[in-house]
Amino acid sequence: MPPSKKNGFKARAASGNRLDEADLAWVAGGLGGFAPPLPPEGEIGWGGGEAAESHGGRSAEPREGMPDGGAAPAEAGNHWPAMELGSPLPPPDGSGIASYADGSVESWNPDGGSTLSSPDGTLETHHPDGSGTILHPDGAVSSWDGKGGGTWTGTDGSRSTWAADGSGSFTGPDGATTRWGQDGSGDTVYPDGTFDRWDARGEFAHYTANGEAVDAESYGTASGEEVHEDGSIDAWHVDGSGMRTDADGAIHAYNPDGGGTTIHPDGAVEHWNPDGSGSATFADGSVSTWDGQGGGGWVGADGSIGSWDAEGNGVSTNADGSSYTWNADGSGTSTSPDGSITRWDGQGGGATVHPDGSVHEWNADGSGHFADAQGRITESWGPTSSG
Repeated sequence: MPPSKKNGFKARAASGNRLDEADLAWVAGGLGGFAPPLPPEGEIGWGGGEAAESHGGRSAEPREGMPDGGAAPAEAGNHWPAMELGSPLPPPDGSGIASYADGSVESWNPDGGSTLSSPDGTLETHHPDGSGTILHPDGAVSSWDGKGGGTWTGTDGSRSTWAADGSGSFTGPDGATTRWGQDGSGDTVYPDGTFDRWDARGEFAHYTANGEAVDAESYGTASGEEVHEDGSIDAWHVDGSGMRTDADGAIHAYNPDGGGTTIHPDGAVEHWNPDGSGSATFADGSVSTWDGQGGGGWVGADGSIGSWDAEGNGVSTNADGSSYTWNADGSGTSTSPDGSITRWDGQGGGATVHPDGSVHEWNADGSGHFADAQGRITESWGPTSSG
């Protein structure tokens, strides 16, 4: 811009007079080609600018370059006036405030910090160093330090902490505190002063309040137990076995070797083994089994039966006499109760042979034909048009 134009721009900007298109182009050039976004409607405030005048508070679509995608506000009372050629430019120091259509309000500072207030009462605060806090509507508080660590404090008095190295702690409403280290070792201290300790290898010991170790065998004969507010119960033994009773009555029993059994309220029973195999007997009497390698089978209460393998092949026979075979490559065969047999190649082609001997055949390109029992083609069609 010529010096005279530049001087004219400065004079208009200083006096608050409106800027023309050339002025805006000169400003954009001075900002390295970046001009502040010009939302068509609504209001968003820029730090350092004069108090914004209302432009009706109408909603607008998100605009590129605006914070978080730039959803322009939907209500009046915000502070970023709609801009158009001829409007004075607010100083772009990086601060601002935005009101969104859902009622949330976000503000941000030039240093990178920000806050977000949601209609449900949640308040998030983010600091330039990556740390922050969340005040939840129920009064719980979450915080993080920007380095991988953080805390959570519940309204029931429970509290969790965690560190970037994997260590952490949890204190329950009853005052019992469990701590664990980066290597997997840890301890639990109970309100009565007794405590448990374990090392990184999983070796476990229980101690009295006086610090005396309790014999593992005798300790294992007495189950620890915790009753939750919803009525569910957890019980455990030092040998690694345990049991959980859900609020709905389901019972889960866990074995030290990793196996276990679940009895559901409807009478269904599920059993699993350490190697991943298992079985389930459902309330209607049907049974499903699996081998832990991806294969399995079932026998239905109605007499149906099926099986599958880890490669994706399988077969089933239904109570009505129909059957179905599928292969890993997508091909397969089905037989209907009326005797019709359908085969498909997994590539889009296939054929159905009807009980009277007639055939319906189709190809991946959409072409196909009908043939009668004598093999005479009675109808055919070409490939499906792509246009």
